Amino acid sequence: MQNQEMSTAYSDAVARFNKSQYKILPRKLFQKRQFQAFCIGTPKSGTHSVDTLCSAYRSRHEPDEKFMISFISQLKNGQVSTQDAIDILKKRDYHHWLEMESSHYCGEIIEPLYEAFPKAQYILTVRDCVSWVDSWFNHQLARKRLPEDSIFSIGRANYYDMGLSYSRHDRFLEELGLYPLKAYLTYWANRNAGVLNTIAPSQLLILQTNQISKQASLLASFLGIQPGTLQLEKAHQFKAKEKFHIINRIDKHYLEDSFEEICGEVHSQTFPEVSINGLIEKKLARADVA
Repeated sequence: MQNQEMSTAYSDAVARFNKSQYKILPRKLFQKRQFQAFCIGTPKSGTHSVDTLCSAYRSRHEPDEKFMISFISQLKNGQVSTQDAIDILKKRDYHHWLEMESSHYCGEIIEPLYEAFPKAQYILTVRDCVSWVDSWFNHQLARKRLPEDSIFSIGRANYYDMGLSYSRHDRFLEELGLYPLKAYLTYWANRNAGVLNTIAPSQLLILQTNQISKQASLLASFLGIQPGTLQLEKAHQFKAKEKFHIINRIDKHYLEDSFEEICGEVHSQTFPEVSINGLIEKKLARADVA
């Protein structure tokens, strides 16, 4: 699905990137990078927190947002070849010359990104599947419903429009403008698995969302920088302002079966210390108290 706004954002950005090729030699000589890293977690997993932690360096959160939505869409639809994607990503890098790009969009193009930057370091921020779905529902419902032809609606469709049907347990999500529960779970599982299966373990640091600040020294060591240069006081400034407790409205057994079936394998790799059922119990208990 494409619209004029996406087409213009894409062509304008590519034109800018093409003009930046001449910058690469002087930047390599006079503007050396302390490191080159990409934080590639899903939306609502802590990419914004990692960006603010690294704000003493050349770090940006989700640059070229409209271009990236169009880029992802064109890659998904086969309109851009893998080699062209790699070339575009390299030119884009010359344009920004970042040390840290913290953007969930980068995780959507993980294979060409890794081919373009095989020596970079990658940080996967990962939120447990239960609190991630709950957080995403809160995030989306706290905002005005977007028109279907909005570039950001198209961006969400890139992730969640899988042709899945609603069950009798989550039919009400359609009325709220949300996709079926299993669409979000499938996205979470496939997206994180894609990173885990692509990036060499020696180049990948996995940070659980609720541990980002506590593991700042680990992040600093991974990037080869001094821990004191990370801006700890700026982390976790982007919490949801409103909670809708959508998960509490879905049958518990349907939740348990769906989460375990779709997310179980990836969850065991990223959160081996806690069970999915335990997380569901905890989430439902909190909602009941609230």
